[in-house]
Amino acid sequence: MDTRRLIVFVLLAFTFVVTYQWIYNKFYPLPDPPPRTAQPAPESGPGSASGGPISGGSRNGSAPSAPTGGAGDGPSLSSDPSAARAVGGESTAPVMLGGGPSDTLRLELQPRGASVSRAWLTERRKNNPNRHVHRQNPRTNDPYELISPLRLDPTAPAGESELYSLTTAAVRIDEWGREFSLGDLNWAALSAEAGVAHFSAALRRAEDGSELLRISKTYALLDRPFLMQMRLIVENVSDGPLTPTLTQDGPIGIHDDDPTYDMRKLMWARWVGGALQFKHASRSELLKQINDPRRLDAGGERLAWAALLNKYFGVFIRPLTTAQGDPVARVVGTVAAPQITGLMEDAISRFSLTPPAALAPGASLEVSFEVYFGPKDEDILRRSDPAFADRGQLGFVAARDVDQSCCTFQPLPGVMLWLLETCHFFSRNYGIAIIMIVLIVRGLLHPLAVWQQKNMYRSQEAMQRIQPKLEALKEKYANDRVRLNQEIMRLWGEENVNPAAMLFTMAPLFLQLPILVALWTALSSDVNLRNAPFDGWWMVDLSAPDALLRFGDGGVHIPLLSMLTGPIHSLNLLPILMGVTMYLQQKYMPKPGQTAGRKPPPAPATPRKSGGMTPEETARMQQQIGAMMCIMFPVMFYNMPSGLTLYWMATNIFGIVESLRIRAQIRAEKERREREGPRPPSKRTGFMARFFKYVAEQAEELQKQADQVAAKSGGQPPSRKPRRK
Repeated sequence: MDTRRLIVFVLLAFTFVVTYQWIYNKFYPLPDPPPRTAQPAPESGPGSASGGPISGGSRNGSAPSAPTGGAGDGPSLSSDPSAARAVGGESTAPVMLGGGPSDTLRLELQPRGASVSRAWLTERRKNNPNRHVHRQNPRTNDPYELISPLRLDPTAPAGESELYSLTTAAVRIDEWGREFSLGDLNWAALSAEAGVAHFSAALRRAEDGSELLRISKTYALLDRPFLMQMRLIVENVSDGPLTPTLTQDGPIGIHDDDPTYDMRKLMWARWVGGALQFKHASRSELLKQINDPRRLDAGGERLAWAALLNKYFGVFIRPLTTAQGDPVARVVGTVAAPQITGLMEDAISRFSLTPPAALAPGASLEVSFEVYFGPKDEDILRRSDPAFADRGQLGFVAARDVDQSCCTFQPLPGVMLWLLETCHFFSRNYGIAIIMIVLIVRGLLHPLAVWQQKNMYRSQEAMQRIQPKLEALKEKYANDRVRLNQEIMRLWGEENVNPAAMLFTMAPLFLQLPILVALWTALSSDVNLRNAPFDGWWMVDLSAPDALLRFGDGGVHIPLLSMLTGPIHSLNLLPILMGVTMYLQQKYMPKPGQTAGRKPPPAPATPRKSGGMTPEETARMQQQIGAMMCIMFPVMFYNMPSGLTLYWMATNIFGIVESLRIRAQIRAEKERREREGPRPPSKRTGFMARFFKYVAEQAEELQKQADQVAAKSGGQPPSRKPRRK
């Protein structure tokens, strides 16, 4: 292949990829969701049809047959003595729960919908009680904010046009054929003390204000880390049987914690045949089912838990069994704000809760949920509840599987994570631990690297040695391509040359790629690396780009580069240094005529008398491909975690030292051969040389048989077409 053609081909391929992505993003954006079939509510909020949670149906999933009632509804059915309205309290002040020195959670509760608007992880270090374990960013000591309100209108004042987590959205009374909105109702805040907060709402008769249904909601922090219990009690205080169905929302508004791409998912687990089955979905997948929300407990399969996840953390909600049986009638996964284009964090799970039978007067229905706000780390999950880390019981730890690449060999991420933590135990610094992993991996691959580089060197020398003979064969059999190929393979066999040895040049790289992907998976899931510094001023977070200089919130746009990586928010020096080390590593690879510390002597280029590439052209093409890789790899790694880039750069530096060492060995061997003189040719030939010789002999034998058959039949041997020039 001509060098100029290779460069043109690579540039055209690069231009095609960039142009395709630009056209696709410009003319084929994410489509708007289909129009919703539910009747719109008069105002937007957590209980409205326009932007908030959809109302829950009955146990069979049917839609409500009557208009939705709210806090200000009057007796719309004046002739019906059961005409009612939902009432709560007057206070709109948020209620704070937890956050003390020994608490691992701090929650901000809102009376509207008796919801959780914000959640912070406030666990403190044992050796430094003034420092939080999970910080908002590496340069501050603010606790990490896991969830926050979902703003539907960024221009609206704070507290308005927002969606909250764990909202009790609506209650439907089957006997009345009515549904009442509770998501935009201010519940009465009864008390908040000792880690417990109480809210209440009621359905009252519109005529005399007497209570018909009383709903109580309690949030309680548990003694175990990152755990909270939510309890709902529905009590029938009317004089007749009632069948209430509550719509309870799951978590919403989890933060994106990855600078490269969005890793937020809705995940759930359900019991199938006594075993857990894990599934997950993104917002785009849920948007396709907006008119028919995805059933999380379909086919009679009981839901074990649902979770909203980001890169390192998750909010898991699971219903607890009660003496009244399983009150969860239906669980769906949907999108809370489908009309907001580009909003990624509004995937939500919704529970429909109903009693097995109508509640008699004075009877009540109690439903409890356990909610985990915290890291997906296996050790932390086990500390909170051993069942969370056991895939046979609850299996919260399976949430880490959704972050793994399809190219990852399943055991490798666990091995790399164990090796990383082991090295950190001795070094007490994750950056040094990554360098220790490099030394271990490259030390294990060192014999292969020595064999590969020496074998490549010998193969290049052999190809240069037989190049005149190859050119003579091409000149002799210029018009007989079949015979030319036979003679070339015969020459390879006689000279003990293996042209396929060049393919082994990339063997160490191919062996390291699964390790690299596994390490990336470990860096993407190990919460211990979040905000873990290598030094105190440059690489302060090994799970994010090194960001030597930041460019502000909007970032800068660089032509072509921004089309591949998005807006450039910072100057990342580490990928650039990685590209430099890649170039130096390729420069110091052993080459024929070049030994350690010496440049190859100038030699006239081998004339090309016929088709094919000369060794000089082959070497030049390899250098050009290597130079392009030195550019493409830094672009690919630009927004990758700095810990991953540090690993690759340290690998390159180790490779440079290794190449210099191997070049010195090759030089010593060459000087020894010059002193001792040429050795007699070895009678033992390599496997590939014997193979090429065998193929050439078999091809020649087949050709002779074909000529004999043609001669016996009275015809002429098949003529060989001249080679096209």
